[in-house]
Amino acid sequence: MTTNTVSTTVTTATTSTTVTTATTSTTVTTATTSTTVTTATTSTTVTTTTTSTTVTTTTTSTTVTTATTAALPTDLYFSFLSFTTGTSPRSLAVMDINDDNQSDIITANYGSNTVSVLRNTGNNAFTSQVIFPVGTNPQSVAF
Repeated sequence: MTTNTVSTTVTTATTSTTVTTATTSTTVTTATTSTTVTTATTSTTVTTTTTSTTVTTTTTSTTVTTATTAALPTDLYFSFLSFTTGTSPRSLAVMDINDDNQSDIITANYGSNTVSVLRNTGNNAFTSQVIFPVGTNPQSVAF
């Protein structure tokens, strides 16, 4: 009786890191009585270098503050002017309505349902009111 012994040896050598694996060679040798499989793996590491550029901008601001103190004269007096208008005036508009470069006065008179116009004649003087009837209870005038 004949006994044959078959022996198998598998050797694996692996070197690896991260990114790419390249297999260099694979050799398979078969003999009648033994089989040897050798696998060699070579690993290639790819290194990536990143260059970063930082730009810093510095802005300088200068603020100049000037303080001025103003005072009203103590002998300043205003004269009181009174004008007759319709009943319960609710609104007042001041503008030049007749192009004479003088500011005229217009009032909305809630109680009398009218609008009063006082034309400026110069030197703080105004004409007597000119009355215009309007709708019920006027609230305001605007130009």
